[in-house]
Amino acid sequence: MTPMMEQYRSIKKTLPPDTILFFRLGDFYEMFFEDAVRASEILNITLTGREGGPIGRVPMCGIPYHSFQPYVRTLLDHNLKVAICEQIGDPRFSKGLVDRRITRIITPATYLDEEAKSAQPEYIVAAAADSTDCALAVLDLGTGEFFVREVEKGRLANELTLLHPREVVLPKSLSQEAPLVSFVQETMRAALTVYDDWIFDPEEGIRLLQENFSLASGRGIAFHERRLAVSASGAVLYYLKDHLHRALGHVRPPVLLNSQEFMTLDRQTVRSLELVPGPGEGKRSATLLNILDQTLTPMGGRTLYRWILHPLLNLSEILGRQEGTAGRVQVHQGRRA
Repeated sequence: MTPMMEQYRSIKKTLPPDTILFFRLGDFYEMFFEDAVRASEILNITLTGREGGPIGRVPMCGIPYHSFQPYVRTLLDHNLKVAICEQIGDPRFSKGLVDRRITRIITPATYLDEEAKSAQPEYIVAAAADSTDCALAVLDLGTGEFFVREVEKGRLANELTLLHPREVVLPKSLSQEAPLVSFVQETMRAALTVYDDWIFDPEEGIRLLQENFSLASGRGIAFHERRLAVSASGAVLYYLKDHLHRALGHVRPPVLLNSQEFMTLDRQTVRSLELVPGPGEGKRSATLLNILDQTLTPMGGRTLYRWILHPLLNLSEILGRQEGTAGRVQVHQGRRA
């Protein structure tokens, strides 16, 4: 292959198989080989070719770098990831091949800065489990909300239904459970990332939590003795460092939620009561969320979504939420008047 094709291949080899490489060439992001074939079909753009040296012409397609966001969103909606590979060196002063490197990997639950945020949470969920119990660390990157829930392992699928994540991160040992993987990919239609089990080690989790939130010790995490909760939280942070290649200052330290504060719902209940849209359904579906949602901001819409799927059990908290909501509605109506 030509030196540039060799460079492309060497970078591509470092990426997961579900990642499309956007390779910067001048004013375009180009895709080659199998990425070009796959992307041209999804994006409905022309598939061309480029000389690759002794191997002959290789498939190629491209998009303008200054308007790439809509193309990225389309690929994300197909549960693919997009790796942005930029030119690091200046072509005017580079002798030979221009240096390039991955500056960010965009995934279905990580936003582009220029994009409007969805009103529905787009969670990244990492799950850690033993023989009986499970912990789910949940992050909404758009708001920085980060929390952990502990449940019985048998409720893992139900909890994923309530959270409706865009991405799920599992240890290799848990990914061996075929029904779970099928549920995540086919029923939930979520992107799945599998890591080696050592990434879910509690000690590794404590290290990542300390490092990311500048803690003096692991005891700075309120649930530092809850091994599964620590493991899942650390895996989420590892995933972000692995993909974003940037600071995570807006992400808040994780909070362990008390499951006894909320009513436990299962998949059948959520579906039968038509509480929120299911996978592939939009705002036009007849659900309680779509009827009630008069929120003005994406963060408000996400809060309402979470409230509906996690009903409170404590009467005083229910009344407090009711009074607070009613007060805000009156203020808003007064402003409109």
